[in-house]
Amino acid sequence: MNPIENFKLEDETRYIYTFFIWTASNCAPNRDGGTGEIRVDSKRRVFTTQECFNQNIKNGIFFASQSGEIADSGTELLGCKNTYFQPTTLKKAKENLLKRISSKLNKKIEGITSQDIFNNCFDIPVFGLVNSEDKKDNKHPAFDFQSITGSAGLIYLPKTITQISIENRGISNAFVSDEKKAMSGSHYTDYLEEGVFSCLGFFNVTQLEIIAGKIFKLTDKETIRHRIEELYRLYLTGIWEGFKLLGYASVLRKGQQPYALYCAQKKELPDYISDPADLLMKDSVLPGHTSFERTLADFECAYSPWMGKISKDWQIIKKMEI
Repeated sequence: MNPIENFKLEDETRYIYTFFIWTASNCAPNRDGGTGEIRVDSKRRVFTTQECFNQNIKNGIFFASQSGEIADSGTELLGCKNTYFQPTTLKKAKENLLKRISSKLNKKIEGITSQDIFNNCFDIPVFGLVNSEDKKDNKHPAFDFQSITGSAGLIYLPKTITQISIENRGISNAFVSDEKKAMSGSHYTDYLEEGVFSCLGFFNVTQLEIIAGKIFKLTDKETIRHRIEELYRLYLTGIWEGFKLLGYASVLRKGQQPYALYCAQKKELPDYISDPADLLMKDSVLPGHTSFERTLADFECAYSPWMGKISKDWQIIKKMEI
């Protein structure tokens, strides 16, 4: 039985929390775009941005769909940063999306509606869209909206749960353009030696219902709820498969692997919420990382009561043994 494929949205669910843990070794998670350095906060924790996290989810969905692991239905993406999607403009990305949906539904492109976008595209309803194309361009009626606020994302940025060590291997000359200059952001070769990441994801079912009605003009509540249930299953698939890809698909990020994935459905927002990356802190000090086994064992002892305060009904979606 696949817990992701068998996930069902409860009738009164308004919010879903997704708790995710992954391990990382000898890799460079989400380098800073300006400096090329690994992002580290004041407590010596490596962190990754929401944009990077969301992109990993989109990559996971794309490759799971391409490999046949999940059905193509409803998995189309507006754009995706990988070898199969070349750099393009927003206008061109929209045109490509419309062509794929048109082919799938056997409809003419001019007949594609906003409802078709909601029911056949993953990232627009979930992460939102900011329309920045030229006003002179003729906009397709299916995109007759200025922007959508992201309805699924992270409450807290993913961080390592202990202090970590970064190995500095100097500066590579692979991107040096002449004797004095190097390409900014491409010449650092520092790596995270080893660490455990955690994050708390937030999936707003209520907001998706509102967006489905106001933005995409859907009216049938049963259809909307069915699609939201489907979107969340894709969200879980994207998290797990996206981080599995990081284990071998990218040289800079190689070594990141999913460890555990949980979800809890809620009717109301919980009173107690906290950053899971702070659970091991004592007197504002984080312990150092010694090994995956030890760090995960300490973390499991700390997060069990914490998770209970958020919800009594956490479902284990997937978990790997270390």
